[in-house]
Amino acid sequence: MRNSSDWYQPLAKNLAKAWPIEYADVKPALLCQVELGLRLLERLDPSASASGVYTLLGGYPFAAAAGIAATADEQVMLNAARHLLWKLRRRRTWLQSLETYNLLPERLRGYRIAAEDGPARRVEPTIAGDRYALFDQALSALPDFDRRALPLAGAGPSRFVERRRPAAVTIPQELCLEPALGHDLTAVPSTAGIPLDVPLEELADTAQWMDQVERDLDLRPGSWAKRLGDLRLDTLSPDGRSFQAATVLRLDRLLHMVGMVGAGKSTIMTLIAVWGARRGLRSTLIVGDVAEQLALTSLFRYLGLTAVPILGGTTRERHAARLHRRLAARGHDSLLAHNDSGFDDLSTVCVVDALRGMEATEPLRYEFPPFRRSGGYLLPVGAGVRLSGSVWVCQAVSYSSGLR
Repeated sequence: MRNSSDWYQPLAKNLAKAWPIEYADVKPALLCQVELGLRLLERLDPSASASGVYTLLGGYPFAAAAGIAATADEQVMLNAARHLLWKLRRRRTWLQSLETYNLLPERLRGYRIAAEDGPARRVEPTIAGDRYALFDQALSALPDFDRRALPLAGAGPSRFVERRRPAAVTIPQELCLEPALGHDLTAVPSTAGIPLDVPLEELADTAQWMDQVERDLDLRPGSWAKRLGDLRLDTLSPDGRSFQAATVLRLDRLLHMVGMVGAGKSTIMTLIAVWGARRGLRSTLIVGDVAEQLALTSLFRYLGLTAVPILGGTTRERHAARLHRRLAARGHDSLLAHNDSGFDDLSTVCVVDALRGMEATEPLRYEFPPFRRSGGYLLPVGAGVRLSGSVWVCQAVSYSSGLR
Protein backbone atom coordinates (compact mmCIF):
# COMPACT_ATOMS: atom_id res chain seq x y z
CA MET A 1 0.00 0.00 0.00
CA ARG A 2 1.27 3.46 -0.90
CA ASN A 3 1.34 6.22 1.69
CA SER A 4 -1.43 8.64 0.71
CA SER A 5 -1.47 11.01 3.68
CA ASP A 6 2.04 12.10 4.65
CA TRP A 7 2.33 14.53 1.75
CA TYR A 8 -0.32 16.94 3.05
CA GLN A 9 0.49 16.86 6.77
CA PRO A 10 2.63 20.09 6.81
CA LEU A 11 -0.03 21.99 4.84
CA ALA A 12 -2.87 20.66 6.99
CA LYS A 13 -1.06 21.80 10.14
CA ASN A 14 -0.61 25.33 8.75
CA LEU A 15 -4.26 25.50 7.74
CA ALA A 16 -5.41 24.17 11.11
CA LYS A 17 -3.94 27.26 12.83
CA ALA A 18 -6.40 29.50 10.97
CA TRP A 19 -9.26 27.04 10.57
CA PRO A 20 -12.58 28.64 11.57
CA ILE A 21 -14.43 26.97 14.40
CA GLU A 22 -17.71 26.99 12.47
CA TYR A 23 -16.10 24.55 9.99
CA ALA A 24 -14.81 22.18 12.65
CA ASP A 25 -16.66 19.28 11.01
CA VAL A 26 -14.55 19.71 7.84
CA LYS A 27 -10.94 18.55 8.07
CA PRO A 28 -8.09 20.55 6.47
CA ALA A 29 -7.12 17.30 4.74
CA LEU A 30 -10.19 17.62 2.50
CA LEU A 31 -9.03 21.01 1.26
CA CYS A 32 -5.56 19.61 0.55
CA GLN A 33 -6.89 16.66 -1.40
CA VAL A 34 -9.39 18.66 -3.45
CA GLU A 35 -6.79 21.25 -4.34
CA LEU A 36 -4.31 18.57 -5.36
CA GLY A 37 -6.94 17.28 -7.79
CA LEU A 38 -7.54 20.81 -9.09
CA ARG A 39 -3.79 21.34 -9.45
CA LEU A 40 -3.56 18.13 -11.48
CA LEU A 41 -6.32 19.38 -13.78
CA GLU A 42 -4.61 22.77 -14.03
CA ARG A 43 -1.39 21.11 -15.15
CA LEU A 44 -3.06 18.77 -17.64
CA ASP A 45 -6.03 20.71 -19.01
CA PRO A 46 -6.67 24.16 -17.43
CA SER A 47 -9.84 24.74 -19.47
CA ALA A 48 -11.59 21.53 -18.38
CA SER A 49 -14.44 21.51 -15.90
CA ALA A 50 -13.44 21.10 -12.25
CA SER A 51 -16.30 18.66 -11.76
CA GLY A 52 -14.56 16.11 -14.00
CA VAL A 53 -11.38 15.57 -11.98
CA TYR A 54 -12.64 12.20 -10.76
CA THR A 55 -12.38 10.79 -14.30
CA LEU A 56 -8.60 11.13 -14.05
CA LEU A 57 -8.35 9.14 -10.83
CA GLY A 58 -10.04 5.85 -11.65
CA GLY A 59 -7.49 4.12 -13.86
CA TYR A 60 -9.36 4.33 -17.14
CA PRO A 61 -7.31 5.94 -19.97
CA PHE A 62 -9.60 8.95 -20.41
CA ALA A 63 -6.66 11.36 -20.17
CA ALA A 64 -4.68 9.58 -22.87
CA ALA A 65 -7.75 9.40 -25.11
CA ALA A 66 -8.26 13.15 -24.69
CA GLY A 67 -4.59 13.80 -25.45
CA ILE A 68 -3.90 15.55 -22.14
CA ALA A 69 -1.38 13.07 -20.70
CA ALA A 70 0.92 12.67 -23.67
CA THR A 71 4.34 13.13 -22.05
CA ALA A 72 6.13 10.92 -19.55
CA ASP A 73 6.04 13.66 -16.88
CA GLU A 74 2.29 14.07 -17.31
CA GLN A 75 1.80 10.32 -16.97
CA VAL A 76 3.81 10.36 -13.74
CA MET A 77 1.56 13.12 -12.39
CA LEU A 78 -1.50 11.11 -13.30
CA ASN A 79 -0.21 7.94 -11.67
CA ALA A 80 0.82 9.80 -8.50
CA ALA A 81 -2.60 11.43 -8.20
CA ARG A 82 -4.33 8.07 -8.55
CA HIS A 83 -2.44 6.79 -5.54
CA LEU A 84 -2.85 9.93 -3.45
CA LEU A 85 -6.51 10.63 -4.28
CA TRP A 86 -7.95 7.16 -4.77
CA LYS A 87 -10.72 7.91 -2.26
CA LEU A 88 -12.03 10.64 -4.60
CA ARG A 89 -12.19 8.49 -7.73
CA ARG A 90 -15.98 8.12 -7.54
CA ARG A 91 -18.10 10.83 -9.17
CA ARG A 92 -20.37 11.32 -6.19
CA THR A 93 -17.49 11.46 -3.71
CA TRP A 94 -15.59 14.02 -5.78
CA LEU A 95 -18.62 16.25 -6.34
CA GLN A 96 -19.55 16.16 -2.65
CA SER A 97 -15.97 17.02 -1.68
CA LEU A 98 -15.87 19.82 -4.24
CA GLU A 99 -19.15 21.22 -2.96
CA THR A 100 -17.84 21.20 0.61
CA TYR A 101 -14.63 22.85 -0.57
CA ASN A 102 -16.56 25.70 -2.19
CA LEU A 103 -18.30 26.43 1.11
CA LEU A 104 -15.01 27.10 2.90
CA PRO A 105 -13.91 30.73 3.37
CA GLU A 106 -12.14 32.23 0.36
CA ARG A 107 -9.10 33.17 2.45
CA LEU A 108 -8.41 29.44 2.91
CA ARG A 109 -9.03 28.33 -0.67
CA GLY A 110 -6.47 28.49 -3.45
CA TYR A 111 -8.97 28.03 -6.29
CA ARG A 112 -12.15 29.73 -7.42
CA ILE A 113 -14.81 27.99 -9.49
CA ALA A 114 -17.00 30.67 -11.05
CA ALA A 115 -19.62 28.55 -12.77
CA GLU A 116 -21.21 25.33 -11.55
CA ASP A 117 -19.54 23.32 -14.31
CA GLY A 118 -16.66 25.65 -15.15
CA PRO A 119 -12.87 25.40 -14.79
CA ALA A 120 -10.99 26.18 -11.60
CA ARG A 121 -9.03 29.44 -11.44
CA ARG A 122 -5.95 29.60 -9.24
CA VAL A 123 -5.48 32.54 -6.87
CA GLU A 124 -2.85 33.44 -4.31
CA PRO A 125 -4.28 32.59 -0.87
CA THR A 126 -3.41 34.63 2.20
CA ILE A 127 -2.71 31.47 4.19
CA ALA A 128 -0.14 28.84 3.13
CA GLY A 129 0.71 30.58 -0.12
CA ASP A 130 3.46 28.06 -0.88
CA ARG A 131 0.98 25.19 -1.21
CA TYR A 132 1.34 24.92 -5.00
CA ALA A 133 4.99 23.92 -4.68
CA LEU A 134 3.86 21.18 -2.28
CA PHE A 135 1.25 20.00 -4.79
CA ASP A 136 3.81 19.87 -7.60
CA GLN A 137 6.23 17.94 -5.42
CA ALA A 138 3.52 15.39 -4.52
CA LEU A 139 2.71 14.92 -8.21
CA SER A 140 6.33 14.61 -9.31
CA ALA A 141 6.76 10.95 -8.29
CA LEU A 142 4.85 7.96 -6.95
CA PRO A 143 4.36 8.08 -3.17
CA ASP A 144 6.50 5.82 -1.04
CA PHE A 145 5.18 2.56 0.31
CA ASP A 146 3.57 2.77 3.72
CA ARG A 147 6.18 1.16 5.98
CA ARG A 148 4.84 2.09 9.39
CA ALA A 149 5.43 -0.81 11.75
CA LEU A 150 2.74 -2.11 14.09
CA PRO A 151 3.70 -2.05 17.78
CA LEU A 152 3.99 -5.57 19.15
CA ALA A 153 2.77 -6.68 22.53
CA GLY A 154 5.30 -8.03 24.96
CA ALA A 155 4.92 -10.76 27.53
CA GLY A 156 2.65 -9.97 30.44
CA PRO A 157 -0.73 -8.32 30.89
CA SER A 158 -2.17 -6.20 28.09
CA ARG A 159 -5.31 -4.12 28.33
CA PHE A 160 -7.85 -3.45 25.61
CA VAL A 161 -11.48 -2.37 25.22
CA GLU A 162 -14.16 -4.94 24.41
CA ARG A 163 -17.81 -3.91 24.02
CA ARG A 164 -16.90 -0.53 25.54
CA ARG A 165 -15.61 -2.23 28.65
CA PRO A 166 -12.02 -2.60 29.84
CA ALA A 167 -10.59 -6.08 29.47
CA ALA A 168 -7.20 -7.69 29.79
CA VAL A 169 -5.20 -10.69 28.66
CA THR A 170 -1.91 -12.08 29.92
CA ILE A 171 0.41 -13.09 27.10
CA PRO A 172 3.04 -15.75 27.87
CA GLN A 173 6.59 -15.34 26.65
CA GLU A 174 6.41 -18.33 24.31
CA LEU A 175 3.77 -16.56 22.20
CA CYS A 176 5.93 -13.49 21.62
CA LEU A 177 7.52 -14.20 18.25
CA GLU A 178 10.11 -12.19 16.40
CA PRO A 179 8.72 -9.89 13.69
CA ALA A 180 8.77 -11.45 10.24
CA LEU A 181 10.99 -10.02 7.56
CA GLY A 182 8.84 -8.14 5.09
CA HIS A 183 8.74 -8.56 1.35
CA ASP A 184 11.00 -6.39 -0.78
CA LEU A 185 8.43 -3.97 -2.16
CA THR A 186 10.88 -2.42 -4.58
CA ALA A 187 11.97 -5.65 -6.26
CA VAL A 188 10.72 -6.00 -9.82
CA PRO A 189 10.00 -9.59 -10.94
CA SER A 190 12.21 -10.84 -13.75
CA THR A 191 9.10 -11.53 -15.85
CA ALA A 192 7.54 -8.08 -15.36
CA GLY A 193 6.54 -6.54 -18.68
CA ILE A 194 7.73 -9.51 -20.72
CA PRO A 195 5.10 -11.16 -22.95
CA LEU A 196 4.35 -14.72 -21.87
CA ASP A 197 3.46 -17.39 -24.43
CA VAL A 198 1.27 -20.23 -23.12
CA PRO A 199 1.12 -23.19 -25.56
CA LEU A 200 -2.14 -25.13 -25.46
CA GLU A 201 -0.09 -28.31 -25.70
CA GLU A 202 1.54 -27.51 -22.35
CA LEU A 203 -1.85 -26.66 -20.87
CA ALA A 204 -3.03 -30.09 -22.00
CA ASP A 205 -0.14 -31.69 -20.10
CA THR A 206 -1.06 -29.59 -17.07
CA ALA A 207 -4.70 -30.68 -17.33
CA GLN A 208 -3.72 -34.36 -17.49
CA TRP A 209 -1.47 -33.92 -14.46
CA MET A 210 -4.33 -32.28 -12.50
CA ASP A 211 -6.67 -35.14 -13.40
CA GLN A 212 -4.10 -37.69 -12.23
CA VAL A 213 -3.57 -35.93 -8.90
CA GLU A 214 -7.31 -35.81 -8.29
CA ARG A 215 -7.58 -39.54 -9.04
CA ASP A 216 -4.69 -40.33 -6.71
CA LEU A 217 -6.28 -38.34 -3.90
CA ASP A 218 -9.76 -39.72 -4.63
CA LEU A 219 -11.11 -36.20 -5.13
CA ARG A 220 -14.14 -35.15 -7.08
CA PRO A 221 -12.93 -35.22 -10.71
CA GLY A 222 -12.53 -31.88 -12.41
CA SER A 223 -12.17 -33.46 -15.86
CA TRP A 224 -9.64 -30.80 -16.80
CA ALA A 225 -8.32 -32.55 -19.90
CA LYS A 226 -11.84 -33.01 -21.26
CA ARG A 227 -12.80 -29.42 -20.49
CA LEU A 228 -9.71 -28.13 -22.26
CA GLY A 229 -10.36 -30.39 -25.22
CA ASP A 230 -13.93 -29.12 -25.53
CA LEU A 231 -12.96 -25.47 -25.83
CA ARG A 232 -11.66 -23.64 -28.86
CA LEU A 233 -9.25 -20.74 -28.61
CA ASP A 234 -9.39 -18.04 -31.29
CA THR A 235 -7.15 -14.99 -31.21
CA LEU A 236 -7.34 -11.71 -33.07
CA SER A 237 -5.59 -11.72 -36.44
CA PRO A 238 -2.60 -9.39 -36.98
CA ASP A 239 -4.73 -6.95 -38.97
CA GLY A 240 -7.34 -6.89 -36.20
CA ARG A 241 -10.20 -7.64 -38.59
CA SER A 242 -11.00 -11.27 -37.75
CA PHE A 243 -10.35 -14.16 -35.39
CA GLN A 244 -8.31 -17.24 -36.21
CA ALA A 245 -7.67 -20.55 -34.46
CA ALA A 246 -4.60 -20.45 -32.19
CA THR A 247 -2.39 -23.00 -30.50
CA VAL A 248 -0.57 -20.45 -28.32
CA LEU A 249 -2.10 -17.84 -26.01
CA ARG A 250 0.10 -14.77 -25.61
CA LEU A 251 -0.26 -12.81 -22.37
CA ASP A 252 0.98 -9.30 -23.12
CA ARG A 253 -0.23 -6.63 -20.73
CA LEU A 254 -4.03 -6.29 -20.92
CA LEU A 255 -5.85 -9.15 -22.62
CA HIS A 256 -9.62 -9.45 -22.96
CA MET A 257 -11.04 -12.96 -23.19
CA VAL A 258 -14.69 -13.28 -24.23
CA GLY A 259 -17.00 -16.24 -24.62
CA MET A 260 -20.44 -17.57 -23.84
CA VAL A 261 -21.25 -19.00 -20.43
CA GLY A 262 -19.51 -22.36 -20.17
CA ALA A 263 -17.15 -21.66 -23.08
CA GLY A 264 -14.09 -22.32 -20.89
CA LYS A 265 -12.87 -18.90 -19.72
CA SER A 266 -12.55 -19.97 -16.08
CA THR A 267 -10.99 -23.26 -17.17
CA ILE A 268 -8.27 -21.42 -19.06
CA MET A 269 -7.71 -19.12 -16.08
CA THR A 270 -7.28 -22.01 -13.65
CA LEU A 271 -5.04 -24.01 -15.98
CA ILE A 272 -2.76 -21.04 -16.63
CA ALA A 273 -2.41 -20.45 -12.87
CA VAL A 274 -1.41 -24.09 -12.30
CA TRP A 275 0.83 -24.09 -15.40
CA GLY A 276 2.62 -20.99 -14.13
CA ALA A 277 2.96 -22.18 -10.53
CA ARG A 278 4.66 -25.39 -11.69
CA ARG A 279 7.19 -23.20 -13.53
CA GLY A 280 7.96 -20.90 -10.63
CA LEU A 281 5.64 -18.11 -11.77
CA ARG A 282 3.22 -16.29 -9.48
CA SER A 283 -0.27 -15.21 -10.45
CA THR A 284 -3.29 -13.47 -8.94
CA LEU A 285 -6.81 -14.63 -9.80
CA ILE A 286 -9.72 -12.23 -9.38
CA VAL A 287 -13.04 -14.02 -8.92
CA GLY A 288 -16.61 -13.00 -8.25
CA ASP A 289 -17.31 -14.16 -4.70
CA VAL A 290 -15.82 -15.71 -1.58
CA ALA A 291 -17.25 -19.16 -2.35
CA GLU A 292 -15.23 -19.30 -5.56
CA GLN A 293 -12.18 -17.99 -3.71
CA LEU A 294 -12.36 -20.84 -1.22
CA ALA A 295 -13.04 -23.47 -3.87
CA LEU A 296 -10.05 -22.44 -6.01
CA THR A 297 -7.76 -22.13 -2.99
CA SER A 298 -8.74 -25.62 -1.86
CA LEU A 299 -8.12 -27.00 -5.36
CA PHE A 300 -4.64 -25.46 -5.62
CA ARG A 301 -3.67 -26.74 -2.19
CA TYR A 302 -4.84 -30.27 -3.01
CA LEU A 303 -2.57 -30.06 -6.06
CA GLY A 304 0.36 -29.27 -3.78
CA LEU A 305 0.59 -25.59 -4.72
CA THR A 306 0.89 -22.73 -2.24
CA ALA A 307 -2.30 -20.67 -2.54
CA VAL A 308 -3.46 -17.76 -0.40
CA PRO A 309 -6.99 -16.27 -0.41
CA ILE A 310 -7.21 -12.54 0.27
CA LEU A 311 -10.15 -12.26 2.69
CA GLY A 312 -11.26 -9.18 4.57
CA GLY A 313 -11.89 -9.18 8.29
CA THR A 314 -15.17 -7.29 8.50
CA THR A 315 -17.26 -9.83 6.56
CA ARG A 316 -15.59 -13.01 7.72
CA GLU A 317 -18.33 -14.03 10.12
CA ARG A 318 -20.96 -13.55 7.42
CA HIS A 319 -19.08 -15.75 4.94
CA ALA A 320 -18.52 -18.43 7.56
CA ALA A 321 -22.29 -18.48 8.22
CA ARG A 322 -22.97 -18.78 4.47
CA LEU A 323 -20.59 -21.72 4.22
CA HIS A 324 -22.46 -23.44 7.07
CA ARG A 325 -25.75 -22.89 5.21
CA ARG A 326 -24.34 -24.30 1.96
CA LEU A 327 -23.18 -27.45 3.75
CA ALA A 328 -26.54 -27.80 5.51
CA ALA A 329 -28.32 -27.54 2.15
CA ARG A 330 -26.24 -30.49 0.94
CA GLY A 331 -27.62 -32.66 3.75
CA HIS A 332 -25.01 -32.05 6.47
CA ASP A 333 -27.43 -31.14 9.25
CA SER A 334 -25.00 -31.52 12.14
CA LEU A 335 -22.42 -28.77 12.65
CA LEU A 336 -19.94 -31.48 13.63
CA ALA A 337 -20.06 -32.66 10.01
CA HIS A 338 -19.11 -29.21 8.69
CA ASN A 339 -15.42 -29.83 8.12
CA ASP A 340 -14.92 -27.93 4.86
CA SER A 341 -11.35 -26.69 4.46
CA GLY A 342 -12.72 -23.21 3.81
CA PHE A 343 -13.33 -22.79 7.54
CA ASP A 344 -9.55 -22.71 8.05
CA ASP A 345 -9.40 -19.48 6.04
CA LEU A 346 -12.65 -18.05 7.44
CA SER A 347 -11.83 -18.77 11.07
CA THR A 348 -12.89 -16.06 13.51
CA VAL A 349 -11.20 -17.65 16.50
CA CYS A 350 -8.65 -15.59 18.42
CA VAL A 351 -6.04 -17.97 19.79
CA VAL A 352 -5.27 -15.83 22.84
CA ASP A 353 -8.94 -15.60 23.85
CA ALA A 354 -8.44 -18.57 26.16
CA LEU A 355 -5.73 -16.65 28.05
CA ARG A 356 -8.22 -14.19 29.48
CA GLY A 357 -9.23 -14.32 33.11
CA MET A 358 -12.29 -15.91 34.67
CA GLU A 359 -14.25 -12.67 34.18
CA ALA A 360 -14.66 -13.53 30.48
CA THR A 361 -18.16 -14.99 30.18
CA GLU A 362 -18.26 -15.36 26.39
CA PRO A 363 -15.79 -15.44 23.50
CA LEU A 364 -14.59 -12.24 21.98
CA ARG A 365 -16.33 -11.05 18.86
CA TYR A 366 -14.07 -11.11 15.84
CA GLU A 367 -14.21 -7.31 15.55
CA PHE A 368 -12.68 -6.99 19.02
CA PRO A 369 -9.89 -9.52 19.38
CA PRO A 370 -7.30 -8.83 22.09
CA PHE A 371 -4.63 -8.12 19.47
CA ARG A 372 -6.40 -4.92 18.35
CA ARG A 373 -6.63 -1.86 20.52
CA SER A 374 -7.05 1.88 20.19
CA GLY A 375 -3.82 3.55 19.08
CA GLY A 376 -1.95 0.35 18.32
CA TYR A 377 -1.98 -3.39 17.86
CA LEU A 378 -1.12 -6.35 20.03
CA LEU A 379 0.34 -9.08 17.83
CA PRO A 380 1.58 -11.85 20.10
CA VAL A 381 0.68 -14.66 17.69
CA GLY A 382 1.56 -14.80 14.02
CA ALA A 383 3.93 -11.85 14.20
CA GLY A 384 6.71 -14.04 12.86
CA VAL A 385 4.70 -15.35 9.90
CA ARG A 386 4.99 -13.95 6.38
CA LEU A 387 2.44 -15.09 3.83
CA SER A 388 3.72 -16.16 0.46
CA GLY A 389 2.17 -18.14 -2.34
CA SER A 390 2.34 -19.14 -5.98
CA VAL A 391 -1.32 -18.25 -6.49
CA TRP A 392 -3.24 -15.47 -4.76
CA VAL A 393 -7.02 -15.58 -5.04
CA CYS A 394 -9.04 -12.45 -4.37
CA GLN A 395 -12.09 -10.44 -5.32
CA ALA A 396 -12.02 -7.14 -7.17
CA VAL A 397 -12.40 -5.11 -3.96
CA SER A 398 -9.55 -6.83 -2.11
CA TYR A 399 -7.33 -6.62 -5.20
CA SER A 400 -7.84 -2.87 -5.68
CA SER A 401 -7.28 -2.25 -1.97
CA GLY A 402 -4.02 -4.14 -2.12
CA LEU A 403 -2.79 -2.02 -4.99
CA ARG A 404 -3.12 1.06 -2.89
